[in-house]
Amino acid sequence: MTDQDSGRDTGRWLRKMSPAWFTLAMATGTLSNAFWQLDMKTASGLFHALNGGIYPLLLVLLLARALCFPRAVYRDLLDPRQVFTFFTLVAASCVFGVEISYRGWMATATLLLIVAGVLWLVLGYVSFGVLAFRNDEQQADVTHGGWLLWIVATQSMVILATRLFQFDQGSSSLAALLLFGAWGFGVMWYAIFITIFFNRVSFLKLNERDINPVYWVVMGSAAISVEAGAQLLPALPRAPMWQSAAMLLEAAVMILWWWSSWLIPVLLMLDGWKHLVRREPLDFRPTVWASVFPVAMYALATGRLASTEHFGLLHELALGVGALASLAWLVSVVGLLVWLLKRRSRQKRSSA
Repeated sequence: MTDQDSGRDTGRWLRKMSPAWFTLAMATGTLSNAFWQLDMKTASGLFHALNGGIYPLLLVLLLARALCFPRAVYRDLLDPRQVFTFFTLVAASCVFGVEISYRGWMATATLLLIVAGVLWLVLGYVSFGVLAFRNDEQQADVTHGGWLLWIVATQSMVILATRLFQFDQGSSSLAALLLFGAWGFGVMWYAIFITIFFNRVSFLKLNERDINPVYWVVMGSAAISVEAGAQLLPALPRAPMWQSAAMLLEAAVMILWWWSSWLIPVLLMLDGWKHLVRREPLDFRPTVWASVFPVAMYALATGRLASTEHFGLLHELALGVGALASLAWLVSVVGLLVWLLKRRSRQKRSSA
């Protein structure tokens, strides 16, 4: 293969690059934050060092794609199946912001929050418009877990904002109102989606191609709502009008944690049916990270709940899930590298 052919292949890959690659940064950063929460600073530092290279690299590649292939980006933004993947950029930025805030980089984390907030606002209206005016699907086939990335992005902003703004008795209620409203927005969208999801799984024909790693975001979006709510709870003002809101938030956090726990066997059952019954091989495309991130987020949320409610058993559970998420991360890295090598080998043979 000549340098010209290699450059052409790189350009072709960049043109087709999916924003879903940012789920890699989301999973890596969430593992770092989970181990920090569990007071395992060495493991946290390892994943933070990895994400310190992954997140900036993906950001540069996405910017290069936008500059070199703006029409490809535009087509993705108008595609009901692709537009929600751009929310991974928002979520990955906020996850990385939390990482660096733990290490004292508050100004940079604040800048990431501002950029993420602007992107979230723009993408929110764009994605809603795409669903309303360009979704010509007659069935619910287009309803896949990628829609839930909007919720993940919303709650990740709440987490980072709560981390950055140190509330006290004299804090403005406006900030608390905005964050509580954003958290509620994410929960309301989750309630809407989960209804559509179970309708899709239960009442429409399901085949193995319908089940993909992104479905794990069904659990991950509930888990990140637990993490966001648990962080927001102590930040709410102590005024009497906020007492009922705090009670609602605390109850919702517990319910969502139990719900996300119940979903794990359900998702394992769907994956087992696909790979063991229907004999579908494992696929290590970039979307595989959409299944690693939720497991890491469940570990983080469980650890947060354990520290907030002083449940020692939950702390042990969080450690175990964190170890499983790390193993899944490692297996996904190896599988993804093998997939990329095979893909490159096929391209070489086709161009020979």
